[in-house]
Amino acid sequence: MKFLTTNRVARAALPTTPERGADQLVRLAEGRPGTDWRSGEYYAKRRPGKRLNRLALDTDLARQLWEHSEALPA
Repeated sequence: MKFLTTNRVARAALPTTPERGADQLVRLAEGRPGTDWRSGEYYAKRRPGKRLNRLALDTDLARQLWEHSEALPA
């Protein structure tokens, strides 16, 4: 932790305030689907992500995760 808080380069990579950290979520929550953002897209730094992990597009894996989540106790 000390490295992250004292190293200038490491600090630049981390959000410095709660407002900055929540910026992307607030923008998406307040925006309009289809106008300000597209459903199903991954966003980073207010822009659609360029590189997606191949597992993010795996429909069988998504189905398994959904089924596993449904089976968990409430």
